[in-house]
Amino acid sequence: MLSGTAVAAKGAKPGIRMIAAEPATTDDDALSFAADHIIPLDKTTTIADGLRTSLGERNFH
Repeated sequence: MLSGTAVAAKGAKPGIRMIAAEPATTDDDALSFAADHIIPLDKTTTIADGLRTSLGERNFH
């Protein structure tokens, strides 16, 4: 979701600063960026469907 939001926000206001966050129990994105490769998400318990998926190749780059 952040990718699409960032594209739209930057299009509307190029100088905008965006800060991303994720819950500690679904931190595969932060771990992947730190490792410079995708680290799949382990099973997690959440009602938020968007947090049940792993980072994809398109979003990673």
